[in-house]
Amino acid sequence: MLKIRARFEAKCPRHPGYAPGKDGAAGIKGNCEICGELLKAEIAKQDFLATLAAFEERLRALGARVTYGVPAKVLPKAAKAGR
Repeated sequence: MLKIRARFEAKCPRHPGYAPGKDGAAGIKGNCEICGELLKAEIAKQDFLATLAAFEERLRALGARVTYGVPAKVLPKAAKAGR
């Protein structure tokens, strides 16, 4: 059995309103290093969720029981199209 659960929250102390998932690279002000790292983490999260969605699809195709799906609202657009 594979079980993954994680929660991580962080924000830039200089730019607390920066939301990397919504603002993207264009929202980074003054080449802020912390905002840049938050964007990298957001990109990695989206890649991970897309990988989980593909893995879930493959497992279901093989007949495996998957009890938790990746919520569609957090998937990148490319992964949503493949669902």
